[in-house]
Amino acid sequence: MAQNTILFLGAGGNIGASSVKLFKSKGYKVASVSRTIRKEVSEHSDLVMTADFSDPTTINNIFETVERELGVPNIVVYNRK
Repeated sequence: MAQNTILFLGAGGNIGASSVKLFKSKGYKVASVSRTIRKEVSEHSDLVMTADFSDPTTINNIFETVERELGVPNIVVYNRK
């Protein structure tokens, strides 16, 4: 059985860090994307990327990178303030 992958867009220091840690503890491969990656997020992520979501062209690149590095995400979270 293939390992599950989560793509977390907007992985900040509070909800993002807690969620990333939880999914990693459940065996997920974790891709975290944020304007600024915090240590508590990167510690529990298999892939970290920085991006500014106000530029819609970045989204395709993010998905392509995650698919290439970790596989197609089973879960996508868009954590927006």
